[in-house]
Amino acid sequence: MTYTVKRGDTLSEIAGKYLRGSIYGAVGSLKKLLAENSHIKNADYIKTGEVIELPDDILKNIDDVLASSNDFSRSSEKENLSQTEEPESLYPEEVLGQEKFINQRKDPASIDSFKTYSSFGFYPSLGFSRLDSTQTGSGSAVSELGIGGLIDWTVHFSESFEAQVYFNLMDYNYESSQSSTLTDSKGSLAEFGFGVTKRFTERFKFGGKLGYRSSPYLRATNQNTGAVENVQTAVLRAAPKYDILKFQDLSVELNAPIEYEFSGTGPNITTDGGFGYGLGLELRHETSWGEINAGGIYRRLDGGFRNATTSTQEIRSYLGIRYNIGGKKND
Repeated sequence: MTYTVKRGDTLSEIAGKYLRGSIYGAVGSLKKLLAENSHIKNADYIKTGEVIELPDDILKNIDDVLASSNDFSRSSEKENLSQTEEPESLYPEEVLGQEKFINQRKDPASIDSFKTYSSFGFYPSLGFSRLDSTQTGSGSAVSELGIGGLIDWTVHFSESFEAQVYFNLMDYNYESSQSSTLTDSKGSLAEFGFGVTKRFTERFKFGGKLGYRSSPYLRATNQNTGAVENVQTAVLRAAPKYDILKFQDLSVELNAPIEYEFSGTGPNITTDGGFGYGLGLELRHETSWGEINAGGIYRRLDGGFRNATTSTQEIRSYLGIRYNIGGKKND
């Protein structure tokens, strides 16, 4: 049985609507749908008008579906054999445009398997940063425009799980927003680490990261004199992510990262660590070779020196690309 893709359709929605069983997982209906359609190289990229084959053995209420929908067609060979077992030598044909493809039977042992594939991302960024401290004389400092970028390498082990190695760098030049003078006005945020992401539904996924970060703090040196100093610390981050809009190869993701910065040290100061939170929005356009990404994020970290309270705020925007470098799903 075949189904013609309509505007706004996704493979997971088709699997959930017309096939029995759970959508995701090692034996989910989505993997069986992909196994039945070897011509689909990217599970997140299907075209309006494309014809796909639905696995007959897990169809929902097959007779009712045939009677109530014009989106399905059935080959004459299958109708003639509807009351008998289909011979092993018979392979259904499906027509895509003007070309015919023979949908060969799959080895049952390989139906639910995914090949690991990988991708590489690069995201140049622009941003602003603000540092505050209650230490005597330190006051507040606000950056001019910061410039930096994020580079990462992601390995996709399955449709719903991926791991990532990343490196992030932003350079800022600060100016005092009060009467105090900054003896050192340059600071940078640099972080590298490892992360994982697990998708639970078509729209919701959850990510976690463990990294080592060097981030700017503001401290007092003398009365009415402050300095920006980088502190090195470990950081643990978790982020729920939800696609608030998903339309064919275009999606808009809302994410809300929370993090904890462990106790860290710099040349002249020691921190107790701190708790951070943020809110981000990302626009993602998928292509045959990878993705184009654009977005922005607000991040705030509340932490302190051992005898003073400090906070860091950051607003950043980015535009970047992701390129498939190690094959694609189901190649």
